[in-house]
Amino acid sequence: MTTQINNSPEDLEAMRLPELQARFEEVVGEPNRCPNRTFLIRKITEALAGGAGTVTPPQPPTVAETGDSPTDGPSEATEPDDAATVAEWQARYQQVVGRATGSSNVRYLRWKVRQAERGLVPVGPTTGHRTGPPVEHKVLPLRLAAAAVDGLDEARKRQGLKTRMELFRRALHLYLTSVGEPEAAEPFAPRS
Repeated sequence: MTTQINNSPEDLEAMRLPELQARFEEVVGEPNRCPNRTFLIRKITEALAGGAGTVTPPQPPTVAETGDSPTDGPSEATEPDDAATVAEWQARYQQVVGRATGSSNVRYLRWKVRQAERGLVPVGPTTGHRTGPPVEHKVLPLRLAAAAVDGLDEARKRQGLKTRMELFRRALHLYLTSVGEPEAAEPFAPRS
């Protein structure tokens, strides 16, 4: 199929984004929803220069273009086809990567599966975001009304305690001891 296209880069620059996307599909032979005007103009210009205005159907990338080698992993033929549904790719992702995903982006799922098959991304359940030695202290969130904090501060001062933390430690120690949890109460014992 031959289509004569007489658009110069200046003509392409004058086009709106939807027109560029339509021109890209006309010239290259496949749709593209890329919002990058510069990319679309460059690709259209390259396609026009390479084919002298002739539209050729897109060919699958060669090994040299993708950077893959035959030993990089399974070939395209062993993977589900591009028409596979999101659910099929999610199932494939869980099988290969070893954990579930909430993504519904087929391109991402396909990429992640290929990366996992090549050993380029960690597989298996995640162990959390923190790596390294365990933390020595943990911060516990405690939200109280301002009036309640003012009352605590007054009681703390009357009891001769210097900090709110000391008040909390003593309160935890007293409570845990009273309910029969002496081992859990030990770290909160008053300091002498």
